[in-house]
Amino acid sequence: SATWLEDQARRVIRGSRSIAFDNTTLFTPDASGYYTTQYTRDFYYALSGTDAQFWDQREATRAARFTFDRQRADGAMPDKVAADGRVGWAPGAIDSPMSDHAWDNGAFAALMLSDLTSKWNSKELFCELEPKARRALAFINVTSEGLVYNDPAAPNCSYGFTDTIAKTGSILFTSLLLHDAATQIEVWARAFGCGDASWYAGLAAAVAASLDGAFYDERSGLWLAAT
Repeated sequence: SATWLEDQARRVIRGSRSIAFDNTTLFTPDASGYYTTQYTRDFYYALSGTDAQFWDQREATRAARFTFDRQRADGAMPDKVAADGRVGWAPGAIDSPMSDHAWDNGAFAALMLSDLTSKWNSKELFCELEPKARRALAFINVTSEGLVYNDPAAPNCSYGFTDTIAKTGSILFTSLLLHDAATQIEVWARAFGCGDASWYAGLAAAVAASLDGAFYDERSGLWLAAT
């Protein structure tokens, strides 16, 4: 029943709470305590999959700031942040990451900001973090056609449903994430007058214009995960 599902969602959220060194409540990917870090992707998933009533606004926004405050100087967003303040930039252990970074984290951070803004209509939070969200999206390696590109000569991690298969060249799912993030941030930028809404609109439009030509295979009727 819906009531049972809501109870389980609250149980998982409660069980995923972990207190950081500065007393910020972080949210780990499960309710068992196995993971000790807050993952950018998984925290966004938890937020987007539940209504505002499941969350304490102050806890959720502080947890988001904990991630955004650790953005790298070049704009890269953390893959995960540990309760002791350490940062992991790519999948794998913090001390032995699989690559320099992951291309999806910038989009997931922007989507996290959009979801928090939507939940509490918080202009203050959006205008505070929008510049970091833009830097996060600008960091992503995008081709002249507007698609996320993973250099085969120096690949980083990417997003998709084939985690054990390296994807290089232009990447479908990570490009779709970029489109989603840019589209959502554009809406709030226009609503609140924070940031350059036209920049986000242009980013999303470039992705949309290139998807079919880059990834759709007419012979099979299937979409390629990467070029």
